[in-house]
Amino acid sequence: MTLFTTILMMCGKANFTNLSRYSELNERTYRRQYQQDFEFAALNRALIGRASRAGAALLAVMDCSFVAKSGKATFGLDAFWNGTASRVETGLEVSVVGVIDVETEQGYALSAEQTYAQSSLPEFSRMAQYLYHLECVRPYLPPEVEYLVVLQKLVMVW
Repeated sequence: MTLFTTILMMCGKANFTNLSRYSELNERTYRRQYQQDFEFAALNRALIGRASRAGAALLAVMDCSFVAKSGKATFGLDAFWNGTASRVETGLEVSVVGVIDVETEQGYALSAEQTYAQSSLPEFSRMAQYLYHLECVRPYLPPEVEYLVVLQKLVMVW
């Protein structure tokens, strides 16, 4: 709780030194805690449960976002579809699974995961990566979700 409160109120970059300046915790405490796993999907599921009304019609959605990135040593750097430019470009991609309250038209992010470069994971296609992400997030979807909407652009690169 201290971490999220501190990130919201601090100025500047969110690094361990700045976090310790704006809270009562030591920089080393933050470093040790960052080494432990944390289930963000479970946290986001609880927040979605608090934000949406009981019995609301909910819809699961999945889409990918392109992040422009230059350089050659960045992890995950590959050719991905950039919807803004309507073409394939070199950069990063983030797969996002969310939940939408149909009546209020409010969307909530449940999980975001970086898509691996095809060269670093040649045994799995991109579609297999998306399905794996969806399967990992599935237990965290609210029970009111009956349908899944996936936005996918199929592009052939010659």
